[in-house]
Amino acid sequence: MTRETATRPTAHGARPSWTEVRETIADCCPTKVIELLAPHEPAELKGLHTPLKALHTELRRAERTDYRHVYQQYAPLLVAALMSAPTPAQAAWWLSKPMLLHATWAWGPNSGSSNPDHGKLLALLTARRGTDWTGDLACRLATGMRANPDRALWQIASGLAEHSRAEVPLSDGYVVGWAAAGSRVRYRRPGGTEEHTLASWLRAEPRLGQYIARTFEIPGLGSEFVDPNAHRFGADNDWPKVLAKLCAEGRLVRGEIIDACAARLLAGDRPGSLRGHIMVHEQLAPTPTEIHDRLPTYLGMAATAPGVAAKLAQDALRRLDTATALDTYTLVGLSTDVFSRAETGLASRQLGWIDATLKKNQDAAPILLPSIGTAFTHPAVPIQQRALRVAAKHLHSAGADVISTLCQAAQHLDPALRDDARRVFSAPDAQAIATPASSAPVRLPPYQPAPMPSAVESLDELVTAFTPVLANTAITPLEAEQLMAAVAIHADRHREALAAALAPLRVTYPPQTIYGWQQCTFPGALRCLFDAAVGEDHRQFKIARLSAGEATRPIMVTVLRINELTDALLVERRVPALLATPTMPSGAIDVDVLRARLAMYEQREASPLKHDLQQALIRVSDSERDGIHAELSALPALPAPIPALDDYLDQAKTYGRNLMPYARPLGMPSGTRPETLRPVGEEATSPYWVLVPPFDPHDKIAFAQDGWNIHCDHWPILLPHDPELLAAHAIPILYRQANGEDRSGPTIFPHLAETAGTPGPITHLALAYGLTAERLHNRVAAQDALLTLAARDLLQPAHLGRLAAELWRREMIRPKRLITSLQEAEKAGAATQVFTATATAIDVLATTPDTRGLPDLLLLATRCAANAAAGAAQIPGLAALTTVRKPARVGQEANRLLEALSQ
Repeated sequence: MTRETATRPTAHGARPSWTEVRETIADCCPTKVIELLAPHEPAELKGLHTPLKALHTELRRAERTDYRHVYQQYAPLLVAALMSAPTPAQAAWWLSKPMLLHATWAWGPNSGSSNPDHGKLLALLTARRGTDWTGDLACRLATGMRANPDRALWQIASGLAEHSRAEVPLSDGYVVGWAAAGSRVRYRRPGGTEEHTLASWLRAEPRLGQYIARTFEIPGLGSEFVDPNAHRFGADNDWPKVLAKLCAEGRLVRGEIIDACAARLLAGDRPGSLRGHIMVHEQLAPTPTEIHDRLPTYLGMAATAPGVAAKLAQDALRRLDTATALDTYTLVGLSTDVFSRAETGLASRQLGWIDATLKKNQDAAPILLPSIGTAFTHPAVPIQQRALRVAAKHLHSAGADVISTLCQAAQHLDPALRDDARRVFSAPDAQAIATPASSAPVRLPPYQPAPMPSAVESLDELVTAFTPVLANTAITPLEAEQLMAAVAIHADRHREALAAALAPLRVTYPPQTIYGWQQCTFPGALRCLFDAAVGEDHRQFKIARLSAGEATRPIMVTVLRINELTDALLVERRVPALLATPTMPSGAIDVDVLRARLAMYEQREASPLKHDLQQALIRVSDSERDGIHAELSALPALPAPIPALDDYLDQAKTYGRNLMPYARPLGMPSGTRPETLRPVGEEATSPYWVLVPPFDPHDKIAFAQDGWNIHCDHWPILLPHDPELLAAHAIPILYRQANGEDRSGPTIFPHLAETAGTPGPITHLALAYGLTAERLHNRVAAQDALLTLAARDLLQPAHLGRLAAELWRREMIRPKRLITSLQEAEKAGAATQVFTATATAIDVLATTPDTRGLPDLLLLATRCAANAAAGAAQIPGLAALTTVRKPARVGQEANRLLEALSQ
């Protein structure tokens, strides 16, 4: 086609000009765009591609100022772009923009459907275009699809592939979209009568084998096989059952599916995805012959795969051993690998397997027993104990060489088991068992407080300090305090010089509107402060009062002070210095420094900022605050004293399950909670009312809730002398983390341990919850706090043990997690403190000897006593436990502990 022919008007009329197209897009109606462009071939419209891309860039820039109108233009823009795209590559570029694709909601003058209409987009792409063009576009979309694809985009790509009959590449994103589409098939009802099923949908797929093979290769896709609602739709809509059924029908090769599933389990995956693959494996139920044919895979799975997959492999190999006895040397290698893992369940089952094998075949003892030596090094002491019992049971069938080998391996047993090991082994060197080469106890390192960041003094340093703020890089709370103090000082010295020094940053980070929700965040508030420092104000509105939700977020204390300083700069109010800037890493203020700052205000005849003064008074101790008020009677006082909460535990006993806050047994649903009694509006717009809510035992949510797990590193420096109040605020989140209701990161630990105040019962209650958190990194943070308090000689282990035991007995914490955390603290050098805590807990739990986990607690106490780190302290309730016969381990461990204490 020549250039003249390409630009000639068609029989339907003249080709629309760019002005007409732009005006139609501005009307925000995709239907009008279709009516305008439909009479013309795509080749006639290719000239629109360049101006449409320029319009897209223009609209993206305009989003900040007029988002609503801009967003309404995206749907007609995408329609015009797809109808005029000259090549598949250009059409794929437009479809790769999620904002445009999701905006295709309105198709008529009065809005339209509530979901993107991919069907109409598909019709636009296939109209007047050949199958080569649509097939090329389908392949491009499939290739570039993200691993978590957009549902509408996948439907478009699938529709194009079906229209052109093209074999699209099975990329990760395309296969994930395919599997998700299969899970949704059951909701289709063509013609309103026939119900589609996953099984029928898969049977109709010509490339079924290729798709299914890819589902096992893509990490995370196994979660698609886990559907808790599948039982409601029948077996033909349950992925694992359908795959097993298709294998039985011969539509899938059973051996290939087992291989693919086992390979994925061996490689590992996220827990949710692994659960899906395990369900598929369970439905396939490999026979002993099939397991034997894949013996290296299952052995590798038991050795290195994640715990759930290793358990599956162990069970499969046990079934194989039952059907056709597993080679003894293979069992030895398997046992050694399993004992090298940390999972106690795997090791316990493996010991049971060895025990059962030796009962049937004593001749295998010389080969199998040495593998038990690996279990002597297992981190779980109960596993070491059981391994010792299994060895003792079958030691008579082993030779002298095996006994000597086990005796040497017993050197690695926990010190609490050394006497048992000496009694089991009769080798000449048995007295040396469990005596380590270096028996010096680990000592706690001295406490090293966090350094105080240096003050921001020069203007160049202030520019450097502001750069990460404007680049949305997180800074520490103390760095933010130093930044605010520097802005106030330099603005008071020379306002014009401050603005000139910060001006270059304005070029790199141009001004933008700060909306209300942004202003109530830490980065947004600091951006407002920067704007005020250069003499500008881009806030949507000022913060005049806090809502009830905002008043429970501790970050709002700092936001209020930043907003207050911003207002002062904009009205050129004199601020010689910020009163509340900390002088210590804990957030506390030296009282003499505060007196000097107040004197500076008096000398300069300036009035302190309201929120800044209140925060400064909170950052000094009660006695120092009283002294300042005695000297300066005109100084405004805090609204009320900061509560000590000394009667917290007595009230907790009174209210039982309503123990404030959130102390209900694990698994018990939360009841209806009344509204908080915290003041709202202007009364709550101050640091005091954010940090110090009214104390009422009848109010179950008197303390802060969800907001307190945001910016957790800000908490301690806001209340540096009140760890009890901080702990009371944190306990709701810590409790939910302990019972699995909240999966956020560390909340208040280990910062709580570095405050200037003295921790009391509530702090130790919070510590008990922290040590039993569901997530490991939360427990590690609490362990660090325990070690810090111990190094500062502020830990009260008896308080910790008593509170933990009460929570344990009420089934409000997981005892296994508590014991594990205490073991880690003991290994780090806090053996004396751990013994005191465990001894107190044992005394509390002695009246209920059937308490789950008590034997392991007794074993931990024995270990501390055997290391001679705890002295010769006695436990009053221990004698009663020594006579307990059921559970048997309680009496055994109690006697072991009593023997260790008597040495």
